[in-house]
Amino acid sequence: MNIGFFSDVYRPGIDGIVTALDMFLIEAAKMSHPTYIVTPRYPAYKDTQSNIIRVPSVPFLFYPPYRIGLPGLSKKTYDTIKALDLNVIHTHSPFSVGLYGVHLARKWGLPLLYTYHTLYPKYVHYFFKGKVLSPKMAEGIVRRYSDKCDCVVAPSPQMKDELVSYGVKSRIVVLPTGVNKADFEAKGLFDVRKKHGLGEETKILLYAGRLGKEKNLSLLLRSFRKTLDEYSDAHLFMAGDGILKDELKTLARSLNITGKITFLNFLDRQTLAQYYKDADLFVFPSITETQGLVLIEVMMNKTAVVTMNQGGVLSIIRHDKNGILSGNTVEEFAGWTLKLLRDDGLRGRLAEAGHRDALEMTSEVSTRRHIELYKELIDEKKRGKR
Repeated sequence: MNIGFFSDVYRPGIDGIVTALDMFLIEAAKMSHPTYIVTPRYPAYKDTQSNIIRVPSVPFLFYPPYRIGLPGLSKKTYDTIKALDLNVIHTHSPFSVGLYGVHLARKWGLPLLYTYHTLYPKYVHYFFKGKVLSPKMAEGIVRRYSDKCDCVVAPSPQMKDELVSYGVKSRIVVLPTGVNKADFEAKGLFDVRKKHGLGEETKILLYAGRLGKEKNLSLLLRSFRKTLDEYSDAHLFMAGDGILKDELKTLARSLNITGKITFLNFLDRQTLAQYYKDADLFVFPSITETQGLVLIEVMMNKTAVVTMNQGGVLSIIRHDKNGILSGNTVEEFAGWTLKLLRDDGLRGRLAEAGHRDALEMTSEVSTRRHIELYKELIDEKKRGKR
């Protein structure tokens, strides 16, 4: 089976969508299903894989790290994709590249899927500070795009409910994305405390992800300020990058915690895994997750998690069973953080349970389920043509 992924987001960026696509490519190759990614071209960036098809692009003015693909302008792009003899098209965003996938699926009579990776109504602040595009308008964009597809994949039951609330009529299948254990299991490359000159007893808190407004990071910094009142030698590492970084550094200065925070930028998977392993606690206050893949990565390394009691993370975290689900206030988030730092037994119990659960959420299982769904849709298309 030849599979075509169409995504407006891919490398050199690093986020949950990129991780999901990479995991699928690895597992699908093992199962002898060639998979190709159609995505925008980035100046000066060179792919190491031959199955990445870059299309002409222009800068995305509202969020500079990303670019807008213009696949319809290039006949070479069309000819290249046509020669792949695709059996199914799976889109991962509802914008220009995703829409090109819709066009080709209709033109060639192929099954068309869309995975709802991103809670777009929560991201409208990136467009003219939310003054032009409202959350309701974003819901409409997702609904209209979804209803062009034969099947919509929701990474969690919560996201299926979200899509239904938008009025999506297409078939919706809940199919979580998995994580490759080998990629995110720490190999003992270094000791985080020694690397950063921290004491052996220093409590390490870690956040990993994009530094954006939707990740609720001002709450994290204010919560950490309260943590320092009891654990004055604690240290917070923030692995990631984004347009909010300077604002967060300013907030850290105003809270007088600059010396207690290290901004790491994005890290390669093995380096990040070592931070996961050496952290005492992973603190993740995001309120916009469709699933929360990063939590599975952390749990693979037996590190306890404090996150928010909303969104797709609810499909992964069971409160007081394999992690902690906090309310969206500084006081409650700080309270749970302190409770776990004080109680080694509780922290260890949650970490062990999380590890067991994470081992069931692998990319191999997820990929096999996707392949089964593709085969089902291909058969339906064939029957419909008879």
